[in-house]
Amino acid sequence: MLMFVIQHVSYLAVWYLGYSILDGHIDKLKIMGEKDTSLDKVACYMFFRRGSPTKYDGSNLPYNQMHAWVSAILYGETDKYSSVNQQAKSMVDLFLNNENFYEEFPPNYGWHYTWGLGYDGWTKTEGISVNTPDYKGNKNNANISYRSMDATAILQTIKLYPEIIDKKIIDYFTEAVEMNELRPYITALLQTYGRKPKPPLKTSSKYVRARAPHMLQDSFWVYSFLLNNPAFEVN
Repeated sequence: MLMFVIQHVSYLAVWYLGYSILDGHIDKLKIMGEKDTSLDKVACYMFFRRGSPTKYDGSNLPYNQMHAWVSAILYGETDKYSSVNQQAKSMVDLFLNNENFYEEFPPNYGWHYTWGLGYDGWTKTEGISVNTPDYKGNKNNANISYRSMDATAILQTIKLYPEIIDKKIIDYFTEAVEMNELRPYITALLQTYGRKPKPPLKTSSKYVRARAPHMLQDSFWVYSFLLNNPAFEVN
């Protein structure tokens, strides 16, 4: 019960922030037609306002930061025709397209941290950013925390838009938790689809003691694996 309350209080807090939309924020929504160099074919995405107090002002947000907004907007939603909900869906569609999920789920549960200008970089002559006039781009893969944010947004999106991608992705994410490629807290959403990962002790023991406040939700789920799952594998 405590896990349920904490999980849903955190979702509701993010939902409230999401519905503040973006007035006065350093990031902004951009719709297709508002061309921005290499991003001109994107239906909907988010970017940092040029001159805003962030290192990469003028650039698109990385996937995980857009997906945090998506998860907040779509949590508990039932209106698939809402323009805001459709904008959130289009951000997930952007990610799935860019990272080739529609062709084949990424092997080894890995995908890029960012895309667009954030991936390609820019030069001073392009006038993209005030705070970082020249940038080589970030071509690294997302770490486990960022991947978990991406997965959360996809799982939230499937609830309202089940047609967006093959449901096999739910099993893919379940396996990723078991392989320690996604954090245990993803189980909160996976179990709404009838899935509950069964990770071996060696992949979960690192979460038994939370090393930071944001990892408390992982610890709760690991204790749940240990206490409530008779098939929990110890090796």
